[in-house]
Amino acid sequence: MTHYQTMLLDKDRVHFGPLVTLNPASLLPLPGEPEAHDCLQVLAEAHGARSDLTDQPLPSPDHIWFTDGSSFLHQGERKAGAAVTTENQVVWAQALPPGTSAQRAELIALTQALKLAEGKRLTVYTDSRYAFATAHIHGEIYRRRGLLTSEGKDIKNKEEILALLRALHLPAALSIIHCPGHQKGDSFEARGNRRADLAAREAALTTDTTNLLALEPTNDHPFPSWDYEQRDIQTLEKLGAAKEPNGDWTYEGKTVIPYRVTKYLVTFLHKMTHLSSKKMRELLEREEEFNFLLGKNDILKQTPFQDGLKPSLLNMKQPRSLLRNCLKKSFPVMGCLRYWEQTMGPPSSPSSFTGPPTSTTGGLETPCSSL
Repeated sequence: MTHYQTMLLDKDRVHFGPLVTLNPASLLPLPGEPEAHDCLQVLAEAHGARSDLTDQPLPSPDHIWFTDGSSFLHQGERKAGAAVTTENQVVWAQALPPGTSAQRAELIALTQALKLAEGKRLTVYTDSRYAFATAHIHGEIYRRRGLLTSEGKDIKNKEEILALLRALHLPAALSIIHCPGHQKGDSFEARGNRRADLAAREAALTTDTTNLLALEPTNDHPFPSWDYEQRDIQTLEKLGAAKEPNGDWTYEGKTVIPYRVTKYLVTFLHKMTHLSSKKMRELLEREEEFNFLLGKNDILKQTPFQDGLKPSLLNMKQPRSLLRNCLKKSFPVMGCLRYWEQTMGPPSSPSSFTGPPTSTTGGLETPCSSL
C-alpha cells in the first residue's frame, strides 16, 4: 500500500491541474439590460403563418371579397357548397361532396379566394370564426404540433388546413377580416356576407360542380402583338423555317407562334390551371398539332412556376380536356383550331388575335366556366 501511495506523490507520474468539469452556474445569464425586442413581432412570428397578415382592411386593395361555406340537410341528404363573391357578384362557387361539414366548406371557400388573388392585394371577409382563427392563429400552432391534437390524434380537416396555410402566402398583401353572419343591416359587410351565403347555398343545390369567374380583366399584362421579333427570325432561320407570303412563318407544316405570344399563352394557361411546368409541357406537346410554340421549352424552364394543383382540384377528370378547352376558347392565337376558324376567321389574319375573349359579364371566360 505504501508503494502505491508513494507513486501518487511522484510528480513525474501525476500531474495536478484545475478542475475542468463544467460548472452549471456559468450558464446563468449575467445581470444587465434585457435584449431589445418587439413583442408584436415576436407574437406574429411565433403564432402566425404570415407575419404581415392583418385583420384590418388594406389600403387600396385589388379585390374586396366575401367567402362563405354552407352545409344543410335537403330531402334527407346533407348538401354543401362554398362561394367567393364581391358585394353583389359571384366570383367563384362550387358544390362540395355530400356530407361535407360547414367548417370544412368555410376553409375551402377561404382557400379558393386566396388562390384566385395570387399576386394581388386582397381584403377578404368571412363570417366563420373557425376559418378566421385557423388562418390567424390556430393553423400555425397545428402545423408546429404536427397537425395533432393535445391527445395525439389527427386534427379535423387536416388537408384543408394545410391547403389554407399554403395559400396564405399567395396574395401580395392580405387582410382576413371576421364579420358577423346573417346580418340584416344595409352596410357593405352585411350585403357582401348575404351575397356569399346565398351563392354558397345555391351552389350546394346544384347537381354538378360549378366554377364562375367574374373577375375584372386587368391590363397588367396586355395581349402582345402578333409580330416576329428579330431574335425570332434568327431562330427560325437556323431551324430552316419558311416565311409565307402573308408574313407568317411555318415550321414542319405548323404555324409558328412568336416567342412573346407563346410566353403569354403559357402564363395564361398556368393561371387558368395552376399546373406545374412539367405537366404543362406534357399537355402542350400532346395538343401542339397545328402550331409551333416558339421558345416553349425555354419559357417553361425560365418561369418559376410552382408545383401547381392536382388536376382533381380543378374539377376536371382529364387535364388534357382542360388544355383543349384552353386552346379552343381561351387562346385566340390558336386560330387554326376549328372553334376559332368558325368564330374569328383563318389563322393567317393577325387582326383576329385580340387576346382572351370576355364573357357577357365582363370577366374572363375560363375553361372551367364552360364545364
